[in-house]
Amino acid sequence: MRMLLTAENKRGIRDAYRDNVTYQSVRAAYKPLETGMRTLGFSPEEIWANSMAIFDRMLQTDADKVGDMAQGLWDDLYCDLRDEAHCVGRAFGDDELACATSCVVYVVVCYMTASGDYSLMRHARTLTMQIDSHTGLAAIEQPMMESIRDGFGRYIGEYIRGRKRISSTFGSPQEYADPVRPLLKGKDRLEVKAQVRRRLAFMNGMLPDGSARIMAGGDFDRMMECVDYLIENNVVRRQDKKIKTNLPVAHLRYTFYLVFSNEGKPIGRQLWMDFLTESFAQMQSGKPSLGKHFSDRPNGYQY
Repeated sequence: MRMLLTAENKRGIRDAYRDNVTYQSVRAAYKPLETGMRTLGFSPEEIWANSMAIFDRMLQTDADKVGDMAQGLWDDLYCDLRDEAHCVGRAFGDDELACATSCVVYVVVCYMTASGDYSLMRHARTLTMQIDSHTGLAAIEQPMMESIRDGFGRYIGEYIRGRKRISSTFGSPQEYADPVRPLLKGKDRLEVKAQVRRRLAFMNGMLPDGSARIMAGGDFDRMMECVDYLIENNVVRRQDKKIKTNLPVAHLRYTFYLVFSNEGKPIGRQLWMDFLTESFAQMQSGKPSLGKHFSDRPNGYQY
């Protein structure tokens, strides 16, 4: 993929990565920058795609050589963008190109910082100094700091632990895909909702000993509406009035671990855990330990 994108590339990125928290953050931060450029019009899609390509190269570089890559990164990127602009006949002002370069490099800094990996984090200062010396840091840093979405750090952690890299999908818009949270198409979402509903159907029945219903019928319906909303939108619906069940906490937690690990993987582990703590009254006291015990199978679990 070129560093300067076609209109088709930009549309493809907007569609394929619309739920990606890193893309959402970059778009929120730097869309006003694009509209303010008189000639270059460097888009959030270009900032994001170039920053991911650089970060992917860092992840594929030996830890003791990342520092060499960081040295002169701003100058190298500026020259590459300038040369490509000449090749494709895209007009630009020097100040605009410098600003675009600094935005890309600063987003890379955010990835490095969010990684929690000292072999990456220790070189972030090198890059911020390069930005500051060319364009000033504050004007580049502030929009991104104000726009970083919840889950940004979690996403970067999952991305690093995975094997697939976003830049490897940049061959054509038809290949664009998020390796951490693949975007579900409409038909796929309907199938996931149906599968999850089948898995959770037992919660509309009785406890194994027949002593009581697992939950009231109205609460079951409300729970399934929230589950459908999560699958459809990748967003946990806020619940002021929490849902009550008669399941032990460990059984409720493990039930939704099974949902995540089977039908609900495209939604992401963290969102299913967030769903538990936001939706159920009995999960309010177990928030700190939920991540550690999410996958623990309790004794006597038989659903």
